[in-house]
Amino acid sequence: MAVILHNHPNYSSNMTRLFLFLFFIPYLTIAQSNADKILTNSSMAVGIIAEDCYGGKNVESYCMTGVDKSLTKGTIILIGGIQNCKKNYSNSTTQFYEILYDSKSYFVEKDKVLTKESYYSQIENMSSPMADSFRNHAQYLSKILYEGNRTKAFDFLIGCKSKGLAILQWSFYDESEYTEGTSAKIKVYNPTSKTIKYLWFTFVGYNAVDDKIIDRKRGSSNITVKAIGPIKPDESGSYDYTYVWFTDLVETAVISNIKVQYMDGTFKTISNPKEIMLKKDLYNLIFEDE
Repeated sequence: MAVILHNHPNYSSNMTRLFLFLFFIPYLTIAQSNADKILTNSSMAVGIIAEDCYGGKNVESYCMTGVDKSLTKGTIILIGGIQNCKKNYSNSTTQFYEILYDSKSYFVEKDKVLTKESYYSQIENMSSPMADSFRNHAQYLSKILYEGNRTKAFDFLIGCKSKGLAILQWSFYDESEYTEGTSAKIKVYNPTSKTIKYLWFTFVGYNAVDDKIIDRKRGSSNITVKAIGPIKPDESGSYDYTYVWFTDLVETAVISNIKVQYMDGTFKTISNPKEIMLKKDLYNLIFEDE
């Protein structure tokens, strides 16, 4: 998959100050005094996801009918509105916040959002024009934050050009409940102007007491696997390695070293792969449609 890194937005110093303002506001809002904040059509209502949950794009007679977005505990969101759902098969009513996350709207049950208790009733009592204006303002702010974070993600990938590679995703997992073995998969991106021919990834696994896993067959804790390209400039490649470790004792693992060979015969060694790993939330901003 190709990723275009040029033509991403640049923001003025005023926009930079706005980003800093929006970054600190969630903490100030959640931690403000017991005096309730009065919401207006130009207010920003911030919340925090209280537990791992899902958001849906719609609320109907059966309440949230889809699980369109996975939300992690601690995620900071903007509140754009509310909706009550009276179930058509019972007399119970479920309350939902309409939240803005990555510039998109989702509905989340009220008790799964940590915010000012009075916000729900305040929004519920707004006139229709004021509620629409309040929602539009939240959508506007969410879009600004979204575009700023996308810029941050693209800037990170551009910054990896001198390092020769970027790691978009990687993980390790139990290969099978019937055999002893731990596998790994990795997705990388080529930020350079040269085509990648081969890659060598070196993994180190650790057990529950942080001792290195010594592979019995290889007699070493450093396990190196090879990946075959080509990976052209601005494109990515994905690799899955089964039974990297012939044991289920791997509790944590790291990529300790990467060697890259390009089509022109040159090599690049990356001794600190952690610095070229794209954060999960930034990855989702670029590859959300995959």
